[in-house]
Amino acid sequence: MREWIRAFVGVFFAFLGVQSEADRRYDFEKGRFSVFAVAGLILTFVFLSIVYGLVQLALIYVQ
Repeated sequence: MREWIRAFVGVFFAFLGVQSEADRRYDFEKGRFSVFAVAGLILTFVFLSIVYGLVQLALIYVQ
């Protein structure tokens, strides 16, 4: 479970562009690719859903 949480945090900070070099190295050395790939896909879906929701909300107020 801890590995999944660390993967989600690592992917989230990588999305923001603020992940430290030490954390990035740790992720590449100790982490499993499959865990990071799934975390990346899930967070990408969440990001796109948020953007879609905000666009829909903006369209309601524009009309």
